[in-house]
Amino acid sequence: MSMVGAEPMPFWKLREFIGQEDAEILAEAFAGRKVFVPANPREDSPIVAILGMESARRLADRLVVYGPETMRGRGCAVEVPMGGHGALGSAQRRVISMIEQDLSDSEICSRAGVCERTVRRWRARLGKSRPRRFGPDHPQVRAMAGNPSIHAAEIVERTGVTGKTACKWIKHFAAERAANMKIAAE
Repeated sequence: MSMVGAEPMPFWKLREFIGQEDAEILAEAFAGRKVFVPANPREDSPIVAILGMESARRLADRLVVYGPETMRGRGCAVEVPMGGHGALGSAQRRVISMIEQDLSDSEICSRAGVCERTVRRWRARLGKSRPRRFGPDHPQVRAMAGNPSIHAAEIVERTGVTGKTACKWIKHFAAERAANMKIAAE
């Protein structure tokens, strides 16, 4: 939640001001939009219609202390945070769910419509490392990287690893590739 011309106030601060339940009600009603919070809420105020008089007064009282000078008079406009509502909250829930299912970053990106950086940040927050589907010891990797007819791009396509990793595997199995090339030539 942010005041006009002020830094954004996070959802946790809104919860602190009016409680979890009322914060979620307010976020559901006004998520991502500005709403006017009068210094002395009246029955016909939209904020009172959503929260009730007691919570609207509690919010106004806290904004007087926390908020800008403009609140001291008639009130101020505040931007209500998303608080898990809207497309962003929905995408976060999908990303978290897919991380818990141990899907790859690439799969999560395409399914949730987010970038890899977002997935990495959520993995870090959850303390979950990226799943390793393939490693240099995996028999399929050894077969592909040791086969001279398979190029790095094909390894990338089949395993979902980066091109750099595929090249490392090819380099790691260079002797095997060379031996296989010799056998193929004979």
